[in-house]
Amino acid sequence: MRPFDECGSSTTESLMVMTLLIFFGLSIYSLVLSGSSVMQHIEEEKVAQIEARTAGSYINVRLRQFDVADSVVVTANSVNGSNSILLKSRNPEAPELDYDMWIFCEDGILKEVLSIADMEPVWEASNSIALIDDFTVEQIGDYIIYSIQYSYNYERQKIEKRLEKAIFLRSQQFSRWVT
Repeated sequence: MRPFDECGSSTTESLMVMTLLIFFGLSIYSLVLSGSSVMQHIEEEKVAQIEARTAGSYINVRLRQFDVADSVVVTANSVNGSNSILLKSRNPEAPELDYDMWIFCEDGILKEVLSIADMEPVWEASNSIALIDDFTVEQIGDYIIYSIQYSYNYERQKIEKRLEKAIFLRSQQFSRWVT
C-alpha cells in the first residue's frame, strides 16, 4: 500500500477530514439540543407567567365591575376553607335577579361560580379561569390584596414566583363621603 494515491492525497488526510466533519456534526447537534432545552424552559416560564397574569387581569376586571358599596367581600368558602372573593350583584327593583359570584382557587385552578343571592353555590358547576399554584386574598380597609403563586421547572428545580396586587375599592371611599 502506497501512502499517496494518484491524485496526490494521502489516507491520513482523508481520515483527518472525516474526523473533523464528524466532530463538527456532533458539535452542531449538541448546540441544537441545548438550544432546544433552553427554549423549552423559557416557554414553560412564559406559559406559567401568562396564566398568572390572566388570573390577575380577570380578578381586576371583576373587582372593577362589582365595585359598588357592600358588593365586594372576602370570605372563606366551604370547598377548601380558604379565602375567596364574593361579588354580590343586587338589584333593589328586581330582587329575583340578585346573584353572587365566587372567585376561588381549588386544586391549582382559579375558578368562578355563580349562585343565587345569599345561597351556597354548587361548587362542581364552577368555571376554570387559569392554571395557578395558589391564590390568597384578604381585605384590609378599602383594599383587596391578592397574591397568585405560580411555578415552573428550570434546570431540574422548581422556581416559584408570586404576582401580588392591591386593588383600591373606590365605592368604599365614596360611601364614607356620602354618609
